[in-house]
Amino acid sequence: MRKFVKVLTVISFLLCVAGALLWWKHTGANPVCDGKDMRPGDVCQRIRAGTSMSYDEAKASLEDSVPVDMGLFFGGGAVFVLSLIGGVILRRANTTTS
Repeated sequence: MRKFVKVLTVISFLLCVAGALLWWKHTGANPVCDGKDMRPGDVCQRIRAGTSMSYDEAKASLEDSVPVDMGLFFGGGAVFVLSLIGGVILRRANTTTS
């Protein structure tokens, strides 16, 4: 059980960090097409996929991803804290029974 809690702690910490980085990257960012910042009125053509996306659609897509990023950050953080507490409880339970 202690090994499971350790693995859960590491994974939840990584999810929290990933969520924070994505949230920071997507908040207020300009959409990017082929490595270049898009400006209002631009259209991004993706030849391989056969699709195109306007600046407004790309900006909306970035803004739609922010709640997911926040969920990763806060959800990962909550599980991280709870797994730390669980690890402490398990450690204390093992020392009192030994």
